[in-house]
Amino acid sequence: MNELRERLATPEYAVIPEHTRRTIINYVEHRLPPGQAIQALLANDLWSFVGRADADTLAAVRQLVWALGYCPSACQGSKAKVDAWLEARFASVEADDGEPEPNHEYHPGVDGPR
Repeated sequence: MNELRERLATPEYAVIPEHTRRTIINYVEHRLPPGQAIQALLANDLWSFVGRADADTLAAVRQLVWALGYCPSACQGSKAKVDAWLEARFASVEADDGEPEPNHEYHPGVDGPR
């Protein structure tokens, strides 16, 4: 993910608006949902991207497509992948119910009080 961040900081990607660069980094690193235009681009729906992007973001479409090459393949390529990537951010919250893992032996000195 550092490579994406480094690439987006180079002069060749400066045409991408700052808010769009932050959006992509937050999506990849923290699974925060991007706006509809970037979601469409991530899902390979260029038609929707063109219809939803602001003028500055639309002007940077070439660099945006190049930048996607530095994003994990699991977070882009189809609407299903984008949806799964965003849904996964809740998986760790839902799994942490305070109970030990199913195959986890309880050790009071390590696991703390029950």
